[in-house]
Amino acid sequence: AGTYRLMDEGVSSAYDVEKGSDAFSSNLTAILSESLFKDALKLEATMLWEIGEGDFLIIPSAAYAAGDAELRLSAGIFGGDASGPLGQYAESSYVKAAIKYEF
Repeated sequence: AGTYRLMDEGVSSAYDVEKGSDAFSSNLTAILSESLFKDALKLEATMLWEIGEGDFLIIPSAAYAAGDAELRLSAGIFGGDASGPLGQYAESSYVKAAIKYEF
């Protein structure tokens, strides 16, 4: 995906959140997914890459379902320039575990 901000020269408000940023931005988003063992195990990787800035976010996850229960593990991994559009994740890499039961 790419965006280009029209009339970029005319923005002069101090309250504009995009003031000082590039008028053009491009990014790539991808999701890879695979189900195994009759859909009991699902592996997934979500990737965000800001092409112009070079920063990225990778979110791998695995979910295992058995009956009415599901166990999910995921993580968020940031790389690149902390001042880029994805820089809000620079110091926020994480690991998450969740258990779900439906009744």
